[in-house]
Amino acid sequence: MIRVAVLALLLAGCTQPVHPPGVGVHAGPGGVTSSVSSGVGPVSMGVNSRGGGYLGTRLGPVSLGAGF
Repeated sequence: MIRVAVLALLLAGCTQPVHPPGVGVHAGPGGVTSSVSSGVGPVSMGVNSRGGGYLGTRLGPVSLGAGF
């Protein structure tokens, strides 16, 4: 079921432009990490240097995401 929902979001995003990859550096209590992200339409995906990732969406000024 989750795979179908993700596929539907990705297909819906195909009508939107592809976002160029972005690179970030984050400093926090656990140390410094880097991240890479990209997206298609309102859907974005990314990973960090510790092996974690996220899947998110942006609808206007609102951005929602979930880490895994």
